[in-house]
Amino acid sequence: METQARLRDVLHTVAPHKDLPADDGDLFATGVLDSFATIELIVALERTFHLTLPNEELTLQNFQTVSSIAALVDRLRT
Repeated sequence: METQARLRDVLHTVAPHKDLPADDGDLFATGVLDSFATIELIVALERTFHLTLPNEELTLQNFQTVSSIAALVDRLRT
């Protein structure tokens, strides 16, 4: 399964009652992510994709959209 599809599954577990925007839609502006959900997402990403997110990668730009999170995951997995 491609990264974005797996990521959407993870986001549905973190924010089950939220409608996910398009891959380039702002997850914060649409209310899908807030500070607590972001922490849950970080833990879920590390478990799902078997990686560690370095502190310097924990930026708004990296978590703003499905596409930016997928790019981050792909970058850290290579």
